[in-house]
Amino acid sequence: PAVRAGAVLAAVQSGRRWPGKRAVEAVRAAWRDGDPFAAGDGDQWQPTVFLLEALEDLLDRLAPADRAPIVAALLDSPDPQVRKRAAMQASTAIGESRSVREPLTDVLIPALTDADPHVRLAAADAIRRAGPLGAHAADALAAVVDRYDDEAAGQALAALVELGDPRAAQRLPEWIRSGTAADDIGAALIEAGTPITAELLDAVRFRLGALFVEQPRQRHIDVLRSVPGRGQYGDSECTTLLMLVQSWGPAAAPAVEQLVELLRADRLAERVINTLAAIGPGAAAALPALRAHADKVRRNRDRDQELLAVARACWRLTRDPEPAIDEAWRGVKRGNIGGDPIALLDEIGDPVRRLLPAIQAALPTWMANCEWYHSDRLALTRMVWQWTGDPTPALSYSHVFLGLDMGGYGRIEAAILAGELGDTTSVAALIQVASEHGSYAQRVRACRALWRLTGDPNPGLSALLKSMTTADYAPTKGSWAPVLDLLAELGPIAAPFVPQLKRLAERDATVARPGGAENPGHTDEQTRAAIRATIKKIDDATREIDT
Repeated sequence: PAVRAGAVLAAVQSGRRWPGKRAVEAVRAAWRDGDPFAAGDGDQWQPTVFLLEALEDLLDRLAPADRAPIVAALLDSPDPQVRKRAAMQASTAIGESRSVREPLTDVLIPALTDADPHVRLAAADAIRRAGPLGAHAADALAAVVDRYDDEAAGQALAALVELGDPRAAQRLPEWIRSGTAADDIGAALIEAGTPITAELLDAVRFRLGALFVEQPRQRHIDVLRSVPGRGQYGDSECTTLLMLVQSWGPAAAPAVEQLVELLRADRLAERVINTLAAIGPGAAAALPALRAHADKVRRNRDRDQELLAVARACWRLTRDPEPAIDEAWRGVKRGNIGGDPIALLDEIGDPVRRLLPAIQAALPTWMANCEWYHSDRLALTRMVWQWTGDPTPALSYSHVFLGLDMGGYGRIEAAILAGELGDTTSVAALIQVASEHGSYAQRVRACRALWRLTGDPNPGLSALLKSMTTADYAPTKGSWAPVLDLLAELGPIAAPFVPQLKRLAERDATVARPGGAENPGHTDEQTRAAIRATIKKIDDATREIDT
């Protein structure tokens, strides 16, 4: 078997297409009795140890069109480890390639009733990752939920939720209450836009109350998600249930009691605080616990971000902005605070204007002692410009950053600010930012500043799109959103990019990788739909100009 498997691997590594039936039978024979490279005495110099991932390497190197029959052959192996690894690798392929989602779902459906629970779990997880292109497996997934009470069934239920299958709603509350639902069921419910109901909220409250005393447990799904390129959260069940409650906003006020218990236990404190903030005044009963938590962590600078989150929550609960303004200003003065004090100040709005004298008094010291990480102070000069209409302080401070002999977030923000202020000397820096530096969001802002400054978003936009479409890892759906917004805003100016966008929307490789607990199949399809919608907007605007 080891010789046959080695020949299979060599044939695939040659880069040539391999005759279908012969390939399938060779793989079936090589892995029939287990991994042929797993035997040996463990000597690190034995050649076999370098082939322990031969099965994964085989499937990874095959052309997408050749994968389904090979996976099917491996799933026929009497060895459960081979079957599980085949399903796991199929799951990886599903996340990376659109064309394999439907055919691999077909071959994975029989594995949903495999005698081994880990094989069932790997198959259910893989089908779930196919998103809308795995919808034809809905009946098989529902049968798993009816037949089993394990992690595989939990994943099957989550897949039904994400597909919008009405059968999921009947089972959800009981599965959430018992803790047998998928570890990221909260994310699945958000993905599906599931509305809040009294029964569902009661189940989530019950489970959060149980998690207050229950430590995060190791699940078998964690092993499957350890494969690179898969989004996940730590303490994922509690995390995604909190995300769900946060998404419900004020309607989730009955859950405040459970949220306070979690905060007092210091379980996912920052996420709990943000959830209370989303509920708003209806969470006023949590104010003593929020203030007690702030007192507990105030001396720990590693937790400054939580202090800022508490300040935001207290403002939203009480509508008194003054303590939140003071906390944000304290962070800016300290420098390099965790979190984003400027976002909080922006959210509060007009009351922040009282900081104007303090900012103006601090500016000379800031300019004389500027470090790359002082971008919060740069953002405050933007506020001064917006408040007073005087661009001089902001422009002067941006030039200080641009003069620093170092990179960093602050220098990128300075280039963008200078461009927005109409400084033509910032064009070279903006092109550099748009072409090769900063996050995708910053690069989009640099392109927009270039467009408004010069009338031409290039060459930055061309470089940005090229990097997004050729990167080793596709951007997230969230990274695509500002790029597509800019292209739609450009209208006819973006017409030269339409052919590139069309190729992107139809390509086989995924266009968007999942972020956090996002489902790759859904994320990819949603991004493709957004790209097509952007193409239509550009085409419509171009036709309107022509007319």
